[in-house]
Amino acid sequence: MYKLDLTPSEHCNHISISGDLSIYTVADIYNELSLDFLSNKNININLENITDFDTAGAQLLVLLTNKVQQSGHSCELNNINQAIKDYFNLFQLTQLFQLTETG
Repeated sequence: MYKLDLTPSEHCNHISISGDLSIYTVADIYNELSLDFLSNKNININLENITDFDTAGAQLLVLLTNKVQQSGHSCELNNINQAIKDYFNLFQLTQLFQLTETG
């Protein structure tokens, strides 16, 4: 189960994902995101309330980051819990993302 909140602002669109970011939810999450929302401003993705994370979740974050960067904008991941940081380090994914501690 997951909750997706999309909040546009003047200079940056905010995405907050709560709950599962896993093989069971990524297709639904991706389908809820519009290409326009991802491509017209910088994106800030808050991962503070992720409770389940797997390879499908990592793939979705890579895909979203690439889509935003292809449109000439930046994608920032913030409020990442230690389990996801450890996952990124284990699979050497840290360099693919712009990571911050707070939103």
